[in-house]
Amino acid sequence: MSRTEAIILLQTAERARQGRLRATFIREIRREEERDRKMRESGWHRLNPNQAAITIQKVWKGYLQRKHTQYERQAEMEFIGMIPLPGPVEHESVANLRKDVRRFRQIEKEEEFQLAISKTQDALRETEGPDIKEKMKEQIRQWFIECHALTGRFPNYPDESLGGSNQIFSDKTPEQVKMELENPVQESTKKEDKNKEKEKEKKKAKEDKTKKSEADTMLKALPSKFIPLINAGHEEYKNVWKNRPDRLYPDQSFDPKALRAEKRNELEQEIRKQVDELMRQELKNLRLAVDREEERPFKAPKAR
Repeated sequence: MSRTEAIILLQTAERARQGRLRATFIREIRREEERDRKMRESGWHRLNPNQAAITIQKVWKGYLQRKHTQYERQAEMEFIGMIPLPGPVEHESVANLRKDVRRFRQIEKEEEFQLAISKTQDALRETEGPDIKEKMKEQIRQWFIECHALTGRFPNYPDESLGGSNQIFSDKTPEQVKMELENPVQESTKKEDKNKEKEKEKKKAKEDKTKKSEADTMLKALPSKFIPLINAGHEEYKNVWKNRPDRLYPDQSFDPKALRAEKRNELEQEIRKQVDELMRQELKNLRLAVDREEERPFKAPKAR
């Protein structure tokens, strides 16, 4: 290639580059003019350099402040322990380790509790079982004697389905039985008087209802059926749990006193069933012995 051809080639390339730049510049000018025309038509005003700088500063400062606030919030949550600290520690493995430790502790406490239950049952059965059994027998025998002395006959022993001897001590006393047998007429007259009074009250209530208009009637809320349960739970809390200090059982172990009281009640029920069987048989023997004594004829003493 000669020098002239090289110069012509360079000139052509340079003129093409300048033409492209000029075309791009003219395109930008036309685009800006079109934008200005649209802004004038729509009523927008063009910002001066100061206003544009202020707008850019607002956007940038807002971005920086949001980033700074996010960083401070992250640091605060890490400080109070609400989120884990960043680091190479594997949090999942730590959580699994704590879960395994907790389960192992639960199994250990459960085994300790079951062992304490068996020991408490054996100790109560050996130490308090015989005394409870003899005390129940004496109470039931005393009941037999009092009923026979007051009524002239032995009482009927309740069935096991009704609670056995529990029903005896929740029933009426011998004095109440005696009063009912001595004054049957008075009780019947009292019942008749009560029935008459109830009938009169019902009649008055009906008359009052008819006299009242519907406008005067007001809805009255019935007492809730859950009130007895709530009161019972409140009484249990006051009597059992309110004055019990938690510092006695810091490791959340079982309460030996509560366990002993619960197992004592279970032992009493178990012994009561055995005593009921024995006392039913004893009651039969007493009835047979008394019947024979009453049916035996009286023999006069022989004359010498």
